[in-house]
Amino acid sequence: MSRFQFKGILSTILICCFIGAAATGLMMFFDPGGLVLGIPRYYVAKFHNVFSLIMIGGVVIHFILNSGIYGQEVDRLKKRK
Repeated sequence: MSRFQFKGILSTILICCFIGAAATGLMMFFDPGGLVLGIPRYYVAKFHNVFSLIMIGGVVIHFILNSGIYGQEVDRLKKRK
């Protein structure tokens, strides 16, 4: 698998985890009772935590893979000042 393909897969995973974390977070925020859309709040919170942890790991990997690009962007910002 090429680096480009890996980045594409990673981006797709990050988008899916973001949607999952956002959806479960909104579900818990707007329905603070014991059941969230008929699902026990415990399970919704567990899914939310799993999506969030996967997203944290993916973002760290994303930053590592793109550290060269970030360095170039910081250099360009320094030159503007």
